[in-house]
Amino acid sequence: MLLAFGLGYWFGSTTAEDAHPAAPAEIARFWGAFANTPGGVRVVYGNSPEWVTSYGRVLPEPSADAAAEEDNWRSGVGEVQAIYRLSAVAHTLGLDFHLKRAQLVDWDEVVDVHVVYLGGPAANPQVADLGAPANFVFEREPAGAGEQYLIRNRTPLAGEPAAYAADTPLTEDFGIVRLTRGFRSDRWILLLAGITTFSTSAAAEVVSDADALSRIRDTLGQQLDDPLAPFECVVKVGVKNSVPYHSRVEACRLIAGHTP
Repeated sequence: MLLAFGLGYWFGSTTAEDAHPAAPAEIARFWGAFANTPGGVRVVYGNSPEWVTSYGRVLPEPSADAAAEEDNWRSGVGEVQAIYRLSAVAHTLGLDFHLKRAQLVDWDEVVDVHVVYLGGPAANPQVADLGAPANFVFEREPAGAGEQYLIRNRTPLAGEPAAYAADTPLTEDFGIVRLTRGFRSDRWILLLAGITTFSTSAAAEVVSDADALSRIRDTLGQQLDDPLAPFECVVKVGVKNSVPYHSRVEACRLIAGHTP
């Protein structure tokens, strides 16, 4: 409840009237596509019906080991940090963001609006149902008593690994940033999803930072005045003592067949 109240307060306090007028060009280019549309933007954050630890491990039932971890799936610190970053963007551009828990969202609520999905499939099951063609996808990998997600690279380029996996104990983590056309051709779906809560935060950081967006655009071979095109990226973040640091984009692709 406190999580929902806090996140709702951040978004609820953002209006077009008090928006800052000077957004960096890269931020304006990316997020401007989400502006000035009826219904605003739905930000769908995840809670899983399964017991999912903050490290992305799916367990058959609650255990003492899982409970001992710093954060569980109900209040992942990465999702909170992601909302904080997105709320700053919303304030700057006067975007109309509406926060909703994944399990309370009906599909007819997201058909006609822009949607931002926060959290990987362990925390946000709707992520698995998006159906967009993608090169970087989440897969479950057996890991001891439970299962842990990794990111599969379906067509690795030279020098790229076939998969990106968080290690144990956690020192590096990976997430996905994916922008695709929405359920209507004039709407967008943005996925900000991590193997763990930390890489979900890193994914949100990437799309909230002008320098990171500029590097992505350069990697994709686009100019600042080019129209926004669907793409996907893998984001890597270091973790030390459960504190994330130094996130960077590892790989990028334009999504074929989905350019405007």
